[in-house]
Amino acid sequence: MSASVNFNLAMILFLPTFCIISALYCWLPAKPRNGMRWMFDLTVIAIAFVLSILAMGWGFHRAEGVGAPIWQQAASTLASYAMFLGVLTIGAIARTYWLRRLR
Repeated sequence: MSASVNFNLAMILFLPTFCIISALYCWLPAKPRNGMRWMFDLTVIAIAFVLSILAMGWGFHRAEGVGAPIWQQAASTLASYAMFLGVLTIGAIARTYWLRRLR
């Protein structure tokens, strides 16, 4: 397989996981749920997705020539997943402080 197919395959395989985690991020906590909250959540998810794609590219190219070809996909997927969860965690903490300030 070519390098671009391997890179895109890793993203396609993790897309359902990212969607489920994003839905949980938007769903919890249940209240308050207004337009600003939705915009904040969607912005954080978009930033997390873009940064996870960049992290996937970094992990993929960083693992070139190391071990078997599967390590490129493993490293890129781990970097992407860590970046996605890291951004969502920072977003959740920021959202918590923001929601407390609104009360």
